[in-house]
Amino acid sequence: MATDYITSPTTAKGKLIFGFGCGLLCMLIRQFGSYPEGCSFAILIMNAIAPLINRWTQPKPFGAK
Repeated sequence: MATDYITSPTTAKGKLIFGFGCGLLCMLIRQFGSYPEGCSFAILIMNAIAPLINRWTQPKPFGAK
């Protein structure tokens, strides 16, 4: 579910941030929450944040200042 092309980031740095965020949220939800399936919620939350990750990690065009 995390590798869905529509909702995952497009850049390499964005994919790393997305994967780290999914893992961290999954761990936090399972550790401190009462939900047994924290991975699904973590992926949904990170899918909502994916457009922001894309915006933050877009490389500058060659020659831009």
